[in-house]
Amino acid sequence: MKKSNIILASFLVFIVGATMVLNLDFKMNEVAYKDKMEIRIFKLNKYRKDYRNSYNKVLDSITKVNWDAFIYKSTLLLSSGYSRSVDEFEASRFVYNNFKVYHDTTALYHSRAWAKNAAIRNESNLLYNDNYARILFELGFINEAVKYAEIAAKEAIKQGLNTEGVYSKRLAHFKESQIIKIVRTERSVKTDRIVE
Repeated sequence: MKKSNIILASFLVFIVGATMVLNLDFKMNEVAYKDKMEIRIFKLNKYRKDYRNSYNKVLDSITKVNWDAFIYKSTLLLSSGYSRSVDEFEASRFVYNNFKVYHDTTALYHSRAWAKNAAIRNESNLLYNDNYARILFELGFINEAVKYAEIAAKEAIKQGLNTEGVYSKRLAHFKESQIIKIVRTERSVKTDRIVE
């Protein structure tokens, strides 16, 4: 046999062997990846199921125990990194509408983070931006609330959903509060200067 044929045959054997090893390695990695994904999906589905169950319980029976369970399950799902914007919106909206019943401002701070994620992911969604603006305003972040209320009002006008002027009125209220806050701040600065 010629030396060139021996070299060619050994090269082909090397290529076939390398391909088999790489293919085997790829299949092993694929199995490991699928296992990791199945575990992740199982956890996510469990979190989502627990969240749904706690949401339904708190709707059926508004008790402190059900409220606390809802906040806990919502936090698990929405901090998992795999939540959907609609889940973040729904949970934050529910907390915003009910936090005063339970005197739970801490839950409102949680809902602020959830609403922010939903609003950032869907910049032109009028409901998400309006929800985030309302939460910010309730917590006293008036300048930020005005920013997101403006986005919501523009989207409402663009979509023809501001026929009764709800979003425009809310924006005007937020801006008015912003001006009042500025005036109060200026007065307190003047008072401080006089006292000194």
